[in-house]
Amino acid sequence: MADVDLRLLRYFIAVCEEGGFSRAARRLGMTQPALSRAVRSLEAAVGVELVVRTAQTVEITEAGMLLLEEARELDERALAAVERVRTASRAEPSLRVTAQSYDAPLAAELLAAPGSSGRAAPEVPITVVAQCPGLQIGALREGRVDVAFLRGPYAPRSLDRELLWREPRVALLSAAHPLAGRARVHVDELSRDPVAVWPQMTPQEQEHWAGADHDGHAWLRGPEVTSASDVVAVVQLGQAIAFVPVSSLPLAAGLPGIEVRPVDGISPSELHLAWRADSTSMRVAAFVGHVTDVATTWVTADGSRAAVS
Repeated sequence: MADVDLRLLRYFIAVCEEGGFSRAARRLGMTQPALSRAVRSLEAAVGVELVVRTAQTVEITEAGMLLLEEARELDERALAAVERVRTASRAEPSLRVTAQSYDAPLAAELLAAPGSSGRAAPEVPITVVAQCPGLQIGALREGRVDVAFLRGPYAPRSLDRELLWREPRVALLSAAHPLAGRARVHVDELSRDPVAVWPQMTPQEQEHWAGADHDGHAWLRGPEVTSASDVVAVVQLGQAIAFVPVSSLPLAAGLPGIEVRPVDGISPSELHLAWRADSTSMRVAAFVGHVTDVATTWVTADGSRAAVS
């Protein structure tokens, strides 16, 4: 492994996570032939076949699965080491927190609210970074942020986390959608509608956000989006539908051309607070303690959020 370029490992990780060379090449900003050659170079370096190529996708070999786990850890350690050096050089470190764009207002509300004992949030400089779903995990593991508000599913490897609450998801439909006039819909009735796709997500995450993780039904990939405003736009134009947590509705409430409908047969959305398992920061510990304390006043006995602002 000492002779293997770290970039080759990162290319291999992307191919495995995306399930194919085309999507991985788009994620990496390179051509598919170049990516294929890079993976073949890696296979030559380690001396075993890592992936089995098919017309549409790739299958990871047993050896490839072993290397994938090791490659992820190596990549995370390298990136985290660089970021720790950068952090140590900052004169006044602040706590860097990431949230998805539609969760940013919710994160701000959690930070501002007093805990169950009436105590305010710790007086620590905080920088909140709004990021696309799919990018947060990398930023957290690489040390570019300290804490993340995460929506499942995601791989918890090398992370500690607390479940803050779970909440229903609803469907965003174009006002011209045939089911827009219904009081509520079933996810099966929307299975032929294209769903807005966040390209940075893993296939498992995309399946969840397409509402297909509960029963594994087939779903249609719609336009790719990189922000909450992109989601709103493609729904308004009738190009796609979207399934979003109830707490994100203030971003879509009252927007022309959009109808919000409760959905049956779909899994709930879970909001977690996550941080690196190797963190020894007292600032992180104080932040986690405050947010989880506040969250306990917002949920019911079954772990669902009691009220949505």
